[in-house]
Amino acid sequence: MHSSELYQFDLNGYLVIEDAIDSTILDEIEPVVDQWQQRAEVPINESQAKIEGIVANDERFLNITMSPKVLARITNLIQFPRLKSTWLDFKSKGSSIGFHSNHTPYDPVDAYYWQNNIYANLVTVCYALCDIPIGGAALEVIPGSHKANYPLPEDTKLLSSLRKELPLKKGSALIFTHDMNHGSYNSLNYTRRCLFTSFSTGSSSNTQGENNLYYDLFKKQEEGSWRKYLLREPKGDRDTYPQPTHSIEDETTLCEMATDR
Repeated sequence: MHSSELYQFDLNGYLVIEDAIDSTILDEIEPVVDQWQQRAEVPINESQAKIEGIVANDERFLNITMSPKVLARITNLIQFPRLKSTWLDFKSKGSSIGFHSNHTPYDPVDAYYWQNNIYANLVTVCYALCDIPIGGAALEVIPGSHKANYPLPEDTKLLSSLRKELPLKKGSALIFTHDMNHGSYNSLNYTRRCLFTSFSTGSSSNTQGENNLYYDLFKKQEEGSWRKYLLREPKGDRDTYPQPTHSIEDETTLCEMATDR
């Protein structure tokens, strides 16, 4: 992670990565997303669906989850990182998620701090599976709120003036600390389609089922690989699998195609 990116992330609480998903993988996954949207029965207006544990339910999403461009940055933000949660998210016109999170009051699950390095306990990634314009449920954030020493004020007009909306191009990724205040609302006539993933320290348990949620995927991965390491089970007092000594950039099979799976 370049020093300029570390500066931006520490200052604002987020970073946008263009072309985080390979175009071939995007083409491969689009009909799969169509199928899940139909299954979720999301119409054009006033509807939304959150399909939790999507990678454990459909391995074809694993290639996006393991985007090298994203993971190379995650390892700079989290100590001993592991995949925590994944969900496929659909939001049609009129649907939203309320604003939440702020550094104060303190929440150890989300906590962000700096001590000669960035230490983020929970980092979320939003992968845009369609163009996400202003007004179309693009994430709205209060930049810097991941370091706020005071609770959110009750002045809603003030909070609205502080928020910034972050549009994304299809295939891009938004990496952000969950300690930053954020939310979204779709006011446009289309359905926003995103894949969300979150990463935490190895001591933080899963939130979408048992801690062996990714065990079947874990068993399939190459020994000594970053894929296997990131899919390991959590453990409070020690890691359950050794962290690779090579860099993510050196793992050429990290984001291989999954058409034969």
